[in-house]
Parts: sequence; structure tokens; C-alpha cells
Amino acid sequence: MIPAWNSIGVLPPVSPDASGHSSERSPYVVSIREVINFFGFTKKRRSILRGVLNYRKALYQARITKGFQWIDGSFTENVETLQNRDPSDLDVVTFFHLPQGINQREFFQKHSHLFKRDQLKEKYQVDNYTCLLGEPMESRHVQQVIVLVQYVVASARQIVERIFAGWLVQRRR
Repeated sequence: MIPAWNSIGVLPPVSPDASGHSSERSPYVVSIREVINFFGFTKKRRSILRGVLNYRKALYQARITKGFQWIDGSFTENVETLQNRDPSDLDVVTFFHLPQGINQREFFQKHSHLFKRDQLKEKYQVDNYTCLLGEPMESRHVQQVIVLVQYVVASARQIVERIFAGWLVQRRR
């Protein structure tokens, strides 16, 4: 289950009624149906979700059937209230196993269109990062993981800054 946004408009790192060591924490394990039901409350959000579903369909057509995805970014926040705007895309990290019988080089050559972030954003409204599971990584993929970790750290920093700013406002009252 996806918990409600907290008072600063973001998903809480731990489900509100759960203990600090609970498994009910981010990243929350949910179905795509739950994502659609929770986040699809405006026309723009539904458009982005259609793009995500089409991207997932393209992955499936490329025989990527084992893995999972993390979602993040302004789409997962209440930006309509916080910033008086719609989200522009959905940040996705796709962790996947290669299909049977194909190596990394062949797969990425054949399906390079699924990994070109600028094209994915335009076609599917997805800002995608990928992480190959169960295989030795090529140096370019290691670099992608480094970029991903930097992005996650920056996102966490922004959330902490918002929490601290909200705490200061409440304390001054």
C-alpha cells in the first residue's frame, strides 16, 4: 500500500503507523495498479501513466520480463498543491535481467532505443535509468549507477531540506 503524502507533500520514508525498523518503508512494494490508482488523479498524471505503461509494454516486447522498477521525482510528490504545477514526467529506475540466450552487447545493440533517455522522455514521459541484474557490468553501466546514486542522494537531500524547513516554520509559530 502506498501511504498518503505527509504534511510537506512527499511520501513518508516509513509508513506513518509503522515502527522505524518495519518493512513498510520506502521503497514501497506495490503493483502498477496501485500506482495508477494512487497517482492518477489528474489528466496530466494519467497521460504520464499511459506513457509508463507503454514503456513497460516496450520492455516486455524486448523480452524484459524479470526485474522491478523504482519510481521517484515530482510525480511522486503533491506538486499540484506544493508548487501549483503538474509533474512533467515520471522518474523510473528499471532493474532487469537479460532475456535468456542473448548477451549484453547484442541486447543493447538490438534495443538501444529503450535506453536513450532523451527519446524515452519525449515518447513515454519517462526519465529512465537502468540497472542490469545478474551480469558483470560494462563500464558505461557502472557510470549509470554512479549517476543514479548521485540522483537518489540529491533527492534525499531535498526531502530532508523540506522536512527541516517545515519543522522550522512550525517551531516559529
